[in-house]
Amino acid sequence: MISRTLSVIKISIILFVILICWNYFSDWYLSKIKNPVATYDLNLKEYVDEEQLMQEIAKKLRPQLDGQILIASPQRISTPSILKLLFNISSEKASLFKYFQLNIDLLNYFYRRFNNRSPYGGFILYDYNIGNYSIEQYTAYTSYLRNMYKIEIRINFTNKIHTPVNVTIYPWIVADCNMYVTDKSYCRNFRTKEILKKKTVIELYSKIGLNSPLSPNIDYLDVENFCSDANPILQNLVKDMYYNKQLPVLKHFLYKASMVDTHETSYRDFRSMKDIEKDAGCYKVVDELNIPFAIMPSHFYLNEIDEDNILTKSDKFQSYITKNFKNAYTISDEISMDGYSKNSNFSKRVLLNSSDLILVHGGTVKFWKRIQLQHGVKQIEHEKIINKIKRSLELKKNYGLLKFQAVE
Repeated sequence: MISRTLSVIKISIILFVILICWNYFSDWYLSKIKNPVATYDLNLKEYVDEEQLMQEIAKKLRPQLDGQILIASPQRISTPSILKLLFNISSEKASLFKYFQLNIDLLNYFYRRFNNRSPYGGFILYDYNIGNYSIEQYTAYTSYLRNMYKIEIRINFTNKIHTPVNVTIYPWIVADCNMYVTDKSYCRNFRTKEILKKKTVIELYSKIGLNSPLSPNIDYLDVENFCSDANPILQNLVKDMYYNKQLPVLKHFLYKASMVDTHETSYRDFRSMKDIEKDAGCYKVVDELNIPFAIMPSHFYLNEIDEDNILTKSDKFQSYITKNFKNAYTISDEISMDGYSKNSNFSKRVLLNSSDLILVHGGTVKFWKRIQLQHGVKQIEHEKIINKIKRSLELKKNYGLLKFQAVE
């Protein structure tokens, strides 16, 4: 019995040492990376403006660019965060386990670098990714991710009149309101008066290097009163976010949270077009700022716009947004939810989605999900995917994540 106990202790110590060594080796190896995750050459006859260059990038590099996928792929599994989440253990007790953290960064990097060269549009970081980090560690980590997963494109012109142009594209690095860098979550269930308290949080997210908290969430507000009484507050919030290079994401478009949970199922909304336009007033006042922003639809039907498809699968809804909100882009709510689809694989889920950008959970262990995502993107109609990629590049350019530089 004693011998067995000693063997278990010995094996545990060995595994712990291996874990620590793996984590440190991963950090060391990845910190040395200087080259982008992917590089491409693009040859054009003559120079065109930047908007047309983005169109050419989308058209010529379509098979390599998977820019509309924002994936919540855990980079690091943090034991303290898991303990706090599942067992409601205090931060002080959970911190005793801070060294029990599995670093998956290196596996993710090798997979994307050598097996899946088409980079994702970006990453969603939840607390289990990098839980228990200090502000300085968060800042270093987002910088490290952005450097690791950037891609570079060199555009050459055959007429030789214009010098080549280098294009650098960085990934989105966003949170979904639950990064525990403050005592209070950023956007869950806030009321009108609480919006005023969020400026310091926006500045903090910007300092850390996050491009968006995927908010503000206005599901729980009285839409009619909110849009008439609090528009100036919402406008100021969006302006503050834009000033701090934070993409405002208003969610979820006209979703009635009191109806059902669209994580689990969908529902039908029978509002008239007149009521839709009235209730969307708070989206309209943001659009009037001429600031690029995003609208996140959820998984339900607005019958007046499209009675056959939920908003996240509706080309009619996408057309409605682009026609009525000229500064808006769409980011689909997460497509693993049962409210989106109960039985489809991820290839079909991506194929059917109508939004500019798509949120997807998982993919670190479930590598087949990544393969399905890629397959789904490749099945999207040619003109449609080109338009999606171009719009995703436009949005990145507006937030400093796509840069053109003439080669001297």
